[in-house]
Amino acid sequence: MKSPTMKEVAQHAGVSVATVSRVLNDNAAVDGELRQRVMSAIEHLRYRPNRLARNLRTNSTKTIAIVVPDIENPFFVSVARGLEEVAFRAGYTVMVCNTDDDLDRESAYLQVLGDELVAGIVVCATDERRSAEQVRKILDKGIAVVSLDRRLENAAVDGVLSDNFGGTRTAVSYLIEQGHRRVGLIAGPAKYAPARERRMGYEQALIDHGLPINPELIKVTNFKSSEAEAATEELLSSADRPTALFLSSGNVAIGSLRAIRHLGLGIPSDISLIIFDDLDWAAAYNPPLTVVAQNTRQLGGLAGDLLLQRIRGSSEPPHERHLPTQFVVRGSAGRAPQ
Repeated sequence: MKSPTMKEVAQHAGVSVATVSRVLNDNAAVDGELRQRVMSAIEHLRYRPNRLARNLRTNSTKTIAIVVPDIENPFFVSVARGLEEVAFRAGYTVMVCNTDDDLDRESAYLQVLGDELVAGIVVCATDERRSAEQVRKILDKGIAVVSLDRRLENAAVDGVLSDNFGGTRTAVSYLIEQGHRRVGLIAGPAKYAPARERRMGYEQALIDHGLPINPELIKVTNFKSSEAEAATEELLSSADRPTALFLSSGNVAIGSLRAIRHLGLGIPSDISLIIFDDLDWAAAYNPPLTVVAQNTRQLGGLAGDLLLQRIRGSSEPPHERHLPTQFVVRGSAGRAPQ
């Protein structure tokens, strides 16, 4: 059976071929009623555009990409899902590229995506400064870019992050109000904005309550569970160990929980815990884990919305959006031991 043509779609909708083309290219200038007629004709005739031919004409595709450091991390899985939902509704497909936080691998992906002329890219940068060099080359090709969860220095792009500072400050303040005076931090590397901002929130909470910032209570990891396990065991094996821990990510939490179990410590009887991330199993853990919850799907969705605005030609100055977090009190954060 012969596939319908764009001309047949135009005839069925009672519009010009140019109007059909503008609808397919998501041109905002098309009147809403005309757009609906064209979409109805496309659905009725089961028209499928020749994407290869269109790409050759327009030097672009209906594909967007998300470049993430660890696709096994539940945070990035949920973020990608939020982006995909927004993109699919707008007629775009999503490609996921995993970098393992390797700058060379990220550069290779960005080079390929630029050569393929994808419509836009959401980037969770491996290196906030050096990644920006490659991103600027992408922007020079007219490809839209949005930064997600991490910043890009000296690159004129929109950014989307959670309120890392405020969420952490609230959580650590809660521990202090429960009587904890030695609150440990299992942090991420300072080269990433979320890690810096969460550490700043931790330190600000201590300052707010007149407590000293003790470097001995802070361990820095690379957000990997194996490093977090070793750091937590070292911190909790000290003679004057902390009575509470703030864990800076879900992956960190997995390693820290293994260390706590290995040491035979009770939660919260021996050590109270709060995690920055609400993992799927956090409420089912025994005891249920107190968390700073990010709306990860909304983060991905907002990044998608901003990217689509740029693809459609928005000339607004680039800006950074911060989504609020939610502090969820459960059973893992209790009163300090007497």
